[in-house]
Amino acid sequence: NTSNTTMGMVGNTEFHYDWTYSTPFTGSLFLQPSPPFTSSSSSSCWQPLAQSGMPMHLLTDTSIPILYYDRIVLYEDDLHDNGAVEYDVKVRVMPHCAYVLARLFVRVDHVLVRLREARWLVDFGNGHGSSQNNSMKQQRTIYRDITWREAAWKDLGPKYQLPTQVKAWTTSSPASETQAFQMLLSKLPIVDLPADLVPHAQLSYQAC
Repeated sequence: NTSNTTMGMVGNTEFHYDWTYSTPFTGSLFLQPSPPFTSSSSSSCWQPLAQSGMPMHLLTDTSIPILYYDRIVLYEDDLHDNGAVEYDVKVRVMPHCAYVLARLFVRVDHVLVRLREARWLVDFGNGHGSSQNNSMKQQRTIYRDITWREAAWKDLGPKYQLPTQVKAWTTSSPASETQAFQMLLSKLPIVDLPADLVPHAQLSYQAC
């Protein structure tokens, strides 16, 4: 009887969670000697910007060597064969800056496509067109851009003129790393961010 009662209790348990693992997490900062803080809980430290302040020329100048690059998949799942979710981070380090792209991609087959991106750029302030002047070489600036995109599957074709085939939104294929696939993702409509996040912000700090 005890066993039956226990099994009945387990069977009636309700779990409430996002089974697509769609986290709003955009990253954490660890600035010494200050204690670590997350991007959302430290909103008072970020200075909101009307538009992106990232000095993109630091990334696009092909004459600057890339000292380090890596792509790390933090988690991925096939959602019980109902689609796919993947959270990956790309890191690039160059002499004058460091760049991080954290990306969550969710595809629920014939239901929705979701993309959440957080871009971080750390300007070391050590020249080569840096936004910092020579008298403030130890003053570093972190730029952050956050973009959420999402579309219901039923709207992909008629509303946004995007492909409706599941294969077109598959990230496990080699085509997912192509420029064409990145352009496809950029055509998803932008949706509102939570109240504790701003699309564009910057934070300055004194380097040790």
